[in-house]
Amino acid sequence: ANDYAYLIMGLTALGTDAGESRWLNSAQHLQDLMDADFWDPNQGGYFLTPATRPDLPVRPKEAYDGAVPSANAVALNNLVVLNRQTGLERYMKRAEQLIQALGGSVRRQPAACLHTLNGWFAVMDEP
Repeated sequence: ANDYAYLIMGLTALGTDAGESRWLNSAQHLQDLMDADFWDPNQGGYFLTPATRPDLPVRPKEAYDGAVPSANAVALNNLVVLNRQTGLERYMKRAEQLIQALGGSVRRQPAACLHTLNGWFAVMDEP
């Protein structure tokens, strides 16, 4: 999920800066793939490994930021940006689901979830 999240972040930034829709279209396509392959349908949030890897005994999920923001935190911010750039409500709905999934981690260790909090505030700032 890390690779997807960071690539989507780069594509949305490139689309904004270059003003070319192809970058935003690519970001949307990758977000759809990320949702299909990494989303946890039971508890929400993104796993670090895809669903196509049934040979793994555990599918870890990361909520806390380390040296770099977690994939879930980056994805949350990406979803807000995609909602703002496309007007598609499905991105905001997924962002809200992600906030629900990450809420416990944020409450327990807010200092370890700063990038998630950034996305959380962006969602709350929506009209």
